[in-house]
Amino acid sequence: MNPGLKLRLSVALTVLLFAASTVLLAQRSRDIAYVGKINLRAVVLLHPAMTSYDVERQAFKVDASKVPQQQMQQKAGQHQATLDELTATIKSLQGRLQETHRNYNRQMEELSARYTDGVEQLATGPAAVRKQEFRVDQSKAEAAYHAKLTALGAQLATAEEKYDRLSRIAYAVGFTDPDETRKKFAAIIGEIRQYTQQIATQKNVQVVLNTSLSSVLARTRESVVPPDLDYGRVFGIPFPREIANDSAAVGGYYGNVTSMAANWLSHGDKILEPFKSVMLDNDVFIGGVDLTAEVLAAIFKAYKIDPNIGNAVIQSVNLN
Repeated sequence: MNPGLKLRLSVALTVLLFAASTVLLAQRSRDIAYVGKINLRAVVLLHPAMTSYDVERQAFKVDASKVPQQQMQQKAGQHQATLDELTATIKSLQGRLQETHRNYNRQMEELSARYTDGVEQLATGPAAVRKQEFRVDQSKAEAAYHAKLTALGAQLATAEEKYDRLSRIAYAVGFTDPDETRKKFAAIIGEIRQYTQQIATQKNVQVVLNTSLSSVLARTRESVVPPDLDYGRVFGIPFPREIANDSAAVGGYYGNVTSMAANWLSHGDKILEPFKSVMLDNDVFIGGVDLTAEVLAAIFKAYKIDPNIGNAVIQSVNLN
């Protein structure tokens, strides 16, 4: 082939490949632009229904007059019975662990007495045989000992973890029981999805994905939360009418609302810890159109939240 022709073909092929890749990248950019995303973690935490959530009890506050006393007492009794059963199991496992330790120590003493007593009086050959037998039986005893420790330790850890988790669940008049709590939380997720899809449709966004799964999966950094942590307080601060004409004071008022909402969000990992399994059924996407503020605004409007308060709360998302 003519060298000049070969060079021209090579250049032409390079140009075609570059053009194709440019079109592909442009198409991908358009696809990303038409993908919506929300910070699900923030939207869940700032949902108005969370104003009735008690973090310490891991339950929602409800009207006590609408909860049958007998039904709640029955559930509370069943819950306490489960805790009592777990307590008995834990004590039993702890006792078996102690017994395993004692049995092992006693077995070692018996083996030592059996194989070492009088061994110094034996000839070299028989003494070596007895020492070897001792080492074999000792290894067997140690293997059985550690196997029992591992099994009992795993059972004890499971029972203690379950007890710890259940002991933090409240069965009290004026609060949802665990089943009702899960249902209410699932309803919050469902409502968020509904509003998100509505806004996505209005914007002609093809797909709506979550951008905060990494936060949901994050390990809880704090072991406790402030005893007065209450999202409901964010909406309960009265607006002093006397500052209506003082722009700086008004800004300070709404800045305080934003700060309180941001503090609530900062403890989000701990607050949402009981609901991680529900939160994980979401995708992760980088890029696209962020609909978080619009979804929150639509939800606040549906719940008749003061627009100024709602806007101040929405600002807290940018602080976390």
